[in-house]
Amino acid sequence: MPRQTLKALRRAYAEELRIAGPVRGNPRVIDAFAKVPREKFLPPGPWTLHGTVSWRTPDANPAWVSHNVLISLDARKNLNNGSPSFWAYLFDQINLKPGEHVLQVGAGSGYYTAILAELVGRRGHIRAIEYDKRLAGIARENLKALPQVELIYGDASVCDPGHDLDVIVAFTGGTHPPSRWLTRLASGGRLLMPLVGDDTHGFMLRAVHRGQQRFDAKALAHVWIYLAKGFREKGEASELKRAIGRLDGKLPSLRALHVGPVSKARRKEAFYATRTFWLSRTR
Repeated sequence: MPRQTLKALRRAYAEELRIAGPVRGNPRVIDAFAKVPREKFLPPGPWTLHGTVSWRTPDANPAWVSHNVLISLDARKNLNNGSPSFWAYLFDQINLKPGEHVLQVGAGSGYYTAILAELVGRRGHIRAIEYDKRLAGIARENLKALPQVELIYGDASVCDPGHDLDVIVAFTGGTHPPSRWLTRLASGGRLLMPLVGDDTHGFMLRAVHRGQQRFDAKALAHVWIYLAKGFREKGEASELKRAIGRLDGKLPSLRALHVGPVSKARRKEAFYATRTFWLSRTR
């Protein structure tokens, strides 16, 4: 396919995300999706696409993957490349800026890592951690041309970045943010992570650090996602599932994230609480 034709297809794909996301705040998100070649971060084609039904593309033409569809990475693990419109919306909600330092939890094959790298630019830094050894090797190879990306194989819940972070974004569902993540988040820094019960369903939590361990909190969207390793506990997952179930399909209306256990005096304010953090409701 001619380079200019493929470039136009990627731009059209990115512009569709502007509407499907939606992306209304940071137009650089659209530019990043238009620039990064999605096919580079996928297994060799043909590919299995998941839309209304799942189907196999007839060939390896990269035009097939320049669309807002899920694409299988590992059918045995039910692992896919993620929804571009979903992540475009979320990246818009955390408003990444050039020069920022990001911890990405769950790099997968590196596609969204590359999008993050475009958003922070060469002056920024992405520490991308992947728990699956095979995927970590694939991502490292896919991302080797991006000097602002550091790819690590390991458990993100015990990884200390060694410096303050502007953004932490998790691509796997946990039941609590590890304490060291919150400690390392700079004032004005943003945490984006899926809080997910034991049925893979939950919501995307955005927390913004306002200084002195004060965090604004908001539930951005429902999510069904791959379960995390290292920052999940069985009892918490069951409690979170119950809390979400009481909402009758609505998102929780959150006010703040609080570090530490909830006191008895404030227990009625809590939507969800663990031994290390709790979320207060707006009403």
